[in-house]
Amino acid sequence: MYNLHNVVEANLDVFPHSLGSVTPLHNLLGALSGTKHLVLSPSTTKWLLGEPHDLLFQEFRYLVHLELNLPRFNYNSLISLLQKCPMLQVLIIHHVEDVEQPPVLRWAPQRSVPSCLVSHIKFIQFQGFQGLQDELFI
Repeated sequence: MYNLHNVVEANLDVFPHSLGSVTPLHNLLGALSGTKHLVLSPSTTKWLLGEPHDLLFQEFRYLVHLELNLPRFNYNSLISLLQKCPMLQVLIIHHVEDVEQPPVLRWAPQRSVPSCLVSHIKFIQFQGFQGLQDELFI
């Protein structure tokens, strides 16, 4: 799937074939870079944002609505993703429990705020957070 630039809305619920690279998912997201509405399931975000290193995302220049279901994640990768969404207006983050593994604390203060958070964002919703130590990024 390489030419998905006309897709307006995508809801991804994918699982890794193996515990290896996130490259196939990264390639799929690259093919969907023209979408306006993107929803990522817990399994998808666990695979994508659970990587031990920061990811280089392709720009989602038309994305206005992003919904993330997060069982655990790398906060810095989340910020990297938001930096590639310059037109984002709606951000919904659902924290879902992951019984397999505890959350990963990987927060480092950022030097800059993603531009979407200061220029276009109109609605942010956080659900399921309890104020635990690993949730302080909020």
